[in-house]
Amino acid sequence: MKLLVITGDDLGYSKERNEGLVDCFRKGVITHTSLMVNGIAAEHGVTLCKKHSVPIGLHFNISEGVPVSEATKSSSLVDKEALFLEKERFWEAAKGGHLDIKDVKVELEAQLTRFEALVGHPPIHVDGHQHAHIFPGVRKAFAEVLGSRGIRSTRLPIDPVILSGDWIPSDYLDSFKVIIELSRQSLPVFQENGIRVSDCFFGLCTMGYDMTVDRLKTGISRAYESVASGAGDAVCELMAHPGYMNGEVGGCGTGPDDFSQSEAREHEIHVLNDKALQAFYTQEQIKLVPFSECWQ
Repeated sequence: MKLLVITGDDLGYSKERNEGLVDCFRKGVITHTSLMVNGIAAEHGVTLCKKHSVPIGLHFNISEGVPVSEATKSSSLVDKEALFLEKERFWEAAKGGHLDIKDVKVELEAQLTRFEALVGHPPIHVDGHQHAHIFPGVRKAFAEVLGSRGIRSTRLPIDPVILSGDWIPSDYLDSFKVIIELSRQSLPVFQENGIRVSDCFFGLCTMGYDMTVDRLKTGISRAYESVASGAGDAVCELMAHPGYMNGEVGGCGTGPDDFSQSEAREHEIHVLNDKALQAFYTQEQIKLVPFSECWQ
């Protein structure tokens, strides 16, 4: 059986994002959300998800906004203002081996604790905002903390379309290749700590206006084709970022980014709701499920 988890990332970023994600779930076009507990609308998002029984995981964030832990300016994760380094500086610090594993563990523990306080139970699945969890200096800390807490599921963004997709902008291709290589290096670390990943993944190259029905159909098909036959049910994760366009209020303590204030997020909502995509799932006998139904 082909099982497809469609994750809507960035719950908690803004009320508009929350409402878009929950509307997508209620229409059956996403099956899981991932919560940024340092998002300014985290409590609103959790309340809305509880009302409509939306599954929530943790979107571990150490690259944007204000830390959850009492991180001092001496922490390797923050700048002189005690704010996370932001994506590019974080990636440079992580790849250069400048992140302290102790700092990562402190922040992850703090975010897991806040998640439980908001949601009422531990997350069944934890992934990384901007793929922070697969970088050197992070992956080991991430895997050890999850393993110690009995959390057994994470994301591994090895996208089979990256090297063959003709729509991928060349200025993004190098960073996508880095993500895939870091994912491959992370797999044994996750496995050593008893953490499972989906059999295949798609979604690195379909954010915002890069998402179309045809690209989703192609990517999901190639993802399942990459799974060895005869291995039982094939679990695939599709990463998406739907949400309604938000105004000047949003983010993780440092304001909203340009993407969240554009119509690109709403474009994803329209694509995910397209009847042709729903027909594709039926034709290919793909069952949409939350992570809780993947590994019994």
